[in-house]
Amino acid sequence: MSNQPVGIPIPGGHTMRARWLRPKTANPHKAAVIAIHDIFGYTEDIERIAQRLADNGYPVLVPDLYDLPGSKALCVVKTLKAHETGKGQTFEQLEACREWL
Repeated sequence: MSNQPVGIPIPGGHTMRARWLRPKTANPHKAAVIAIHDIFGYTEDIERIAQRLADNGYPVLVPDLYDLPGSKALCVVKTLKAHETGKGQTFEQLEACREWL
């Protein structure tokens, strides 16, 4: 198992922090997972969930969606607003993760 920090380039020139977990043996579907944290951000809980997925053969990318310039509270508000509209910086971050994979 490999668990390493990576940087995901996102629009605007910022590089978002993420973790990249690779299992010893890949799943037969050649599928990967983007594990998205909850409102509390990147915590031990999302790390545990990502580990469980990797233990079952799935490569897992865990981005820190709150790793943006500005305060964490502002990042939370922007993320919730993006969820309501279906577009915005959070969706751009997730698209950058998809392209990275």
